[in-house]
Amino acid sequence: MNELKYKYSLFFQKDGLLIFLSQLDLMRLFGRVLQKTKLPVAYSQGFNPHPRYALPYPLPVGCVGRAEILEIYLTRPVDTETLPALFNQYLPPELKVSRAVFGAVAPAYYFRAALVTDWLLPADWPDRTLEKKNKKGRINHYRLGDHVRLEQKSRELFIRPLSDKVLKAEKICALLGLDTEAIDDIFREVEGIVTHLDYAR
Repeated sequence: MNELKYKYSLFFQKDGLLIFLSQLDLMRLFGRVLQKTKLPVAYSQGFNPHPRYALPYPLPVGCVGRAEILEIYLTRPVDTETLPALFNQYLPPELKVSRAVFGAVAPAYYFRAALVTDWLLPADWPDRTLEKKNKKGRINHYRLGDHVRLEQKSRELFIRPLSDKVLKAEKICALLGLDTEAIDDIFREVEGIVTHLDYAR
């Protein structure tokens, strides 16, 4: 049996002073909490096994997240109704799990660029290439049209994933010539749940 068969997505919120917690620190925090829960966590293979969990959609430092996603891999099924309370008993008040679902969830991004009045989505956006460096330092190139669908409605930009490749919304905007400093609000939709990201300025 494949021990990574049981994958769960947990929705959590992050606000208060914890909005200044980096992605790496947040990973460490969830790693410690995962140990305390005594869940049947699956481990990576190899010489130095690690518990399998991930934050697949990084949240910029200084942003409030209302429906962020934590993915965990277990060796046997568990009741999704019990997972939020199991995590919340070890988490600080500013970091709470609201619900859990079986499987992976891919979010769609919704941007409202309130300070941008004359920006238009470039017609050649599908053919533009985003560079992304992997863990070994190698630079990979990703054609936007193969991985996301973009749509502009007035002063709003929708970014919706088409593949499992995680491309940061901020880098996509930069590639399109849209200055992220001009964006007032960012909303992330996840299965009907809307995440409002407030940049702390």
